[in-house]
Amino acid sequence: MSQTMITTRFKKIAMVLFGIAVSLTIVTLTVYRQRIKPVPDLPCKLYTHKTIVDKKDAHKPNCMLEQFQSTRGSSQMEGRIEDCNLCDHYHGRLHNNCVYKHPNIVHYVKLSNKNSKNELSFQEFLSIVSVDKFYEPDEIVIHCNNQVITGPYWEKLQKLNLKTPIHLRHTERIKSIGKDDSKPWFITHEADFIKVDTCYKEGGLFMDFDAVMLNGSKFREMQQKSELVIGTDKTGCFRVNAGCFSCVPQSNFVKLWLDGYENDYWSLSWIYNAGGCTSTGH
Repeated sequence: MSQTMITTRFKKIAMVLFGIAVSLTIVTLTVYRQRIKPVPDLPCKLYTHKTIVDKKDAHKPNCMLEQFQSTRGSSQMEGRIEDCNLCDHYHGRLHNNCVYKHPNIVHYVKLSNKNSKNELSFQEFLSIVSVDKFYEPDEIVIHCNNQVITGPYWEKLQKLNLKTPIHLRHTERIKSIGKDDSKPWFITHEADFIKVDTCYKEGGLFMDFDAVMLNGSKFREMQQKSELVIGTDKTGCFRVNAGCFSCVPQSNFVKLWLDGYENDYWSLSWIYNAGGCTSTGH
């Protein structure tokens, strides 16, 4: 093997090692800058839904507002919810003298990477059709950074005689979240933040494309009883699922949720801000 070949190979190895060192340095600086903490072991709080109970006779277990104030000591929470009404709603104790009006609009978020095809999949097609058929909203809004949606299922959707108008609303990709300007590491974090932020400002029903509507009338009954309708894990663990939720504009709960993104965003945890810290008050 000639001296020239040995020198060339050595240079290639050196360049690879240098690239690895630079990458590790960037990751280390990013983690230090964002003060990334280990993903917490969030406790699973089991609870049982009950029928409407007189508030003065009902014990309020694991009151969400009390958890926020005791575990985080955040003064920004104080005075936002009186008598812990939101916690009563969330634990199944609904006030039968209130009727809430959720905006009759369904929101989706569809983000795509640069230069990628922004095609509508079959699952996304099915979700939109189910909403039109079983929920019958006044409008379906798709928030997307690419205002051109293509593909055979998008073309088929245009040919269907849907009752609901579909509008595309342009939105920019989220470059930073929270007071520390942390860069989202998952595109799902960007979509979740857009949902929560828009939800607080406008209200309405927010759905992921892998969710389908089967009983719109039952869902509307739940909307009338609370300012927020949201699902939890199938196991019964009190951890919310941001894949489908509905609220009135400026919901108390959603404001707390938004505060979590501002003050306690964990960019490396896939589920923490979308459901973990919101559920437990960490």
